[in-house]
Amino acid sequence: MTPKQQLFAQMVASGQPLSGAYRAAYSAQAMKPSSVHVEASRIMKLKPVKDKVASLVAESDKQIVNDRIAKREEVLEELTRLMQEAQPSDTPKIRAAELLGKHHGIFAERIVVGPPERTSDELADEIRQILKAAGNP
Repeated sequence: MTPKQQLFAQMVASGQPLSGAYRAAYSAQAMKPSSVHVEASRIMKLKPVKDKVASLVAESDKQIVNDRIAKREEVLEELTRLMQEAQPSDTPKIRAAELLGKHHGIFAERIVVGPPERTSDELADEIRQILKAAGNP
């Protein structure tokens, strides 16, 4: 992969549109916007570039998840500490920790959806019976 392709991949992975990434990595001042778009699309289709973008995006996603987990743990540790050692003057701190927890979704209600109680065949049979009772064959 060339240094320009590397820069292009980094720009795309950081959220730049393909055309903007192409302009940042290549000399495109004299090019028409449509030509830039065509060339940017061509570069993006190259396997090494496509793989590099996917790798950088995955790495970025992993870092975001790790940061979010760390923040959740910090909030929970602070709430636990305040719960164990809190003084009446700590009320604003407890409220701030609670708001941080809500912001990070720590207290979000999670609903687990189970399998349906009846199968589609059972429902179809029930519908047929209702239609039959209503006078439709």
